[in-house]
Amino acid sequence: MKIKVHFHGILADWVGNTEAEVLLPPKATLADLLSLIRKDLGKNLPPALKGKDQEEFQKAFWAVRGSVPVSDLGTKLIDGEEIRFFLPLAGG
Repeated sequence: MKIKVHFHGILADWVGNTEAEVLLPPKATLADLLSLIRKDLGKNLPPALKGKDQEEFQKAFWAVRGSVPVSDLGTKLIDGEEIRFFLPLAGG
């Protein structure tokens, strides 16, 4: 499935783009998306944001689906949706 990801603030600088379209397997979750971001897009993320476990990595960001924050790593993603990522201190 395709997910459009938007990066706001300094996150966009770190990943090198304000948005990306990623391919994930059917029934993918927020944890799967974060894993892909860390692996494929996170080469320039500061070490403090690249914790060894998914939970630590996820807590560094605010993930938003539409206008609803998404914090549960088990949240299933929907083909074609857009997820926005913010740093808590980066503002909008």
